[in-house]
Amino acid sequence: MGRLKFEETEFKRHWYGNDNNGIAIIAEPKMEFYANTTIEKDENFFVLRQLISKITKQRVKLFLAIMLLVISAGCNWIIPLFYQRVIDKGVLGHDISIV
Repeated sequence: MGRLKFEETEFKRHWYGNDNNGIAIIAEPKMEFYANTTIEKDENFFVLRQLISKITKQRVKLFLAIMLLVISAGCNWIIPLFYQRVIDKGVLGHDISIV
């Protein structure tokens, strides 16, 4: 049947019918629709190319994000060592200048 084009008045006349109740159209895909659901190898490479393209366009932001990740990981590693030194030498050694 294809696409149909109706004017608004004609559409409402057909939609409401004689008793002013609307009708519903129930559409189901044909079996050919399910037959074309396979992904071809070219599409996989296309997705990979898009990903690489987006990464190269955003390389400065990606570099900054990685650097911030490294800095935060370093801080998470150094802070406990710093607190250990303060407690071991300052508090236990009664050296108020370290604390």
